[in-house]
Amino acid sequence: MAAFLALPASAQEAAELYRAGQYQAAIAAGERTGSADALIAAAQGAFADATLRDAPCAACLQRAHDLAKRAIAADPTRPRAYVILTVTIGYQARIAGALGSRRARYGEESKAAVETMLKLAPNDPWVLATAGGWHIELTRAIGSLLSRMMYGAPFDEGVAYFKRALAADPADATLQVQYALALSSMAFDSMRAEVRAALVAAERAPARDAYDGAMKERGATLLQLLDQGRDADYLALTRRTLGIPQG
Repeated sequence: MAAFLALPASAQEAAELYRAGQYQAAIAAGERTGSADALIAAAQGAFADATLRDAPCAACLQRAHDLAKRAIAADPTRPRAYVILTVTIGYQARIAGALGSRRARYGEESKAAVETMLKLAPNDPWVLATAGGWHIELTRAIGSLLSRMMYGAPFDEGVAYFKRALAADPADATLQVQYALALSSMAFDSMRAEVRAALVAAERAPARDAYDGAMKERGATLLQLLDQGRDADYLALTRRTLGIPQG
């Protein structure tokens, strides 16, 4: 909170609009201001807008990608910009598929972003969770062997990163839901108990902003499906939330 209050007035406006869930206004304010902090808020707004839609929006994700890159260009020392870039690339890669992702070099771009953010803020919960999600998603997308050989991204290391993130901030609802989603995409049967524990933790956590509230709602729906034994519906919602193409 102290860092948020220390933002310049113009950047604070964009951040406040993001926190309130006014994502298009946050994007406009961030682009108008053009500082690194303002562009980070704009990129967060674009990412939230893209991922809360009912269907994947490639153009929306590209906007978040571009804004994150602009924030990095404005100040390459801000770890949150690399976080947004990495998670956005994850959604873009799912839409693009294996061939499209290789052509766009999403793997190389996201790997560089993860390495940079870990150097800048090795103990930040969002950095750790993003690194964890990157490892798990690569394993899901291209398999355990290739993810290790090509990117040095084993599944177990992804789980370890996530556990460090949640130990540092167990009351972050969004991180808890993201952990449950990541595990469900790759190890639903074998880690079912841990998936449920993360969703329960998300339900108990306070909503810190509008996006957090939206993630809590999705987490609550997932938990209900899980407890009702509706595994097919649960996994379908997991794929839809992660932007994994159906069928």
